[in-house]
Amino acid sequence: YEESVTGLDYVVGTTAKRRNTRMDYFSPAEVKSILGEKTLSVNKIGVLFGTEESGLPNEILMKCDLISTLPMANPYPSLNLGQAVMLYAWELAGLRMERDKARLTRNESYSGLKTRVSELLGAIGIPEGMPLYNRVMERFALIADEDINLLHSITSKLKGILMGKNS
Repeated sequence: YEESVTGLDYVVGTTAKRRNTRMDYFSPAEVKSILGEKTLSVNKIGVLFGTEESGLPNEILMKCDLISTLPMANPYPSLNLGQAVMLYAWELAGLRMERDKARLTRNESYSGLKTRVSELLGAIGIPEGMPLYNRVMERFALIADEDINLLHSITSKLKGILMGKNS
């Protein structure tokens, strides 16, 4: 997993069926819409696919920013890997992530804010792996560009307070 996501700001995991590890699942069209709201805060996006036999393990799905599944009528959904990749590629092909990359800094980015939120949760006793941490990070993945700067300001103040500085 780590090798696959190195350098990515936002990771979408795919699964053929809903699991007990996450609450929110999005269709490829919904993923396109969510990513379209992050054109200023996200530089590199990855979509992870598992093997045809077993898909992505739950541990990897928990680390993804967003989980997507293809809506299927069959109670035992299954596509071969090539078909699934083709459907996601088709849906996401029209997505244009246009931004002034020279202007984007870690303090303006989604990934920088995600790191800060994770650190703050740990500092207040909600470490990675707890259900509340997982749910906060799952919902955090849905924030739009317009909220990134606001949340950077708030988390910066909170970090200062927690570290004993009144920023």
